[in-house]
Amino acid sequence: MQFLKPFIEYFDARAPIDTSGYRDVGFNEAVHRRALSCEFINIYNNEPFSENFYGCLGVVMRKIPRLALYLPIDWLDKAPGHFMPTFLNHWQRCWYMQDVRENFNLGDIYEPEARIGELEYVVKAMHLLPELVRIGYLDDDDIIRIVEHVRHDDPLICHSLLDTIPVLRDQSLIEQETAEQVLHMTRNLAPRLAPPKLAFVSEERKAWLREMAEDYQIEPSNISGPFSGNLSKEFLSEIVKLRPNEIAIVCNSRLKGYARDDSDCDLFWLNPTTGEISGDYHSMIGNKADPSIIHLLMDAVWATANNEIDLRAVRSNALKPYFELSPDAPERGMCLSRLEADLVQYRLMHKGFKRTHPAQPNWLAQYAVIDGASAFYDDRYREIATIILISYLDLPAIKA
Repeated sequence: MQFLKPFIEYFDARAPIDTSGYRDVGFNEAVHRRALSCEFINIYNNEPFSENFYGCLGVVMRKIPRLALYLPIDWLDKAPGHFMPTFLNHWQRCWYMQDVRENFNLGDIYEPEARIGELEYVVKAMHLLPELVRIGYLDDDDIIRIVEHVRHDDPLICHSLLDTIPVLRDQSLIEQETAEQVLHMTRNLAPRLAPPKLAFVSEERKAWLREMAEDYQIEPSNISGPFSGNLSKEFLSEIVKLRPNEIAIVCNSRLKGYARDDSDCDLFWLNPTTGEISGDYHSMIGNKADPSIIHLLMDAVWATANNEIDLRAVRSNALKPYFELSPDAPERGMCLSRLEADLVQYRLMHKGFKRTHPAQPNWLAQYAVIDGASAFYDDRYREIATIILISYLDLPAIKA
């Protein structure tokens, strides 16, 4: 039996590197990226909330702009004054980034065949307004300026901002006059699309609802990474026996450290001869980048019982079309979004966090209009997500 740790662990200074033999495509670029996470993790562990901490955080945010969505509010509250404009600059870049709303809530996305209507989207940066006002990063005048700036752009930005007005007003974080002015300024806004309706409840959805309703607590295991230590060689040896001439791709909650011992693992099979991946995706590896499977190539453990297969070469050939994408290629952005979702949304935010961290009071939980009960607003989750993204979110770029 042979196996490969997730490619993303090349980025993580906490994970040892095997430098013997064949080197993966993108190895040099990954090691360069590793230096960035190494510096931050060292400062995080030894000098939290120091000038060096926030200086390094500013550098990291230039590499990962969407980190502004996840930084713990406590980190922002404790930051020196000069960090505030740094954060707000990156947060403003997130105004023009749209996400499926449920990605930041429970992940309750209706199956396409059972869905009537389109998925609901949100500009999640705007849903951070109540917290940013609470800690003094923004005030009434700033909110008016934001509305003035974006009201002629995509209406979803304003709709997402308007979601927060009841929260801000109810908590006396803005003046009533400010709330009324915002509503007046956006009075001609195009209507928001209605959320989708459910046509029927499939057996898969029933199973998902039962799983989400389960109430139990487990101890997390390497929940911020490195993840490969969560899968033993004995476990992998049993898995690969199921299809000895194929490659097992093992991922999700068992690997990520928030599964029960009796939980199933998400398992996909790659035929090394045809390049076909079986399972939910029914995709192919080859000459074309498919963003929908990038997490299977980078975030998962690969294993096989067939020692005749050159496992490292197969994975490198699979990754090559992704790493050769130009910096401005739409597929590159789609790959990074899919990696982000796999690392910190599905299913860490949706179920893994609540299973490993007992609930704590959250002042936003009562506001369904911004999905305030989501783990997204819990600083404990936000710190885990921040460490994961700094350690792992990247897509090496090599010349074609």
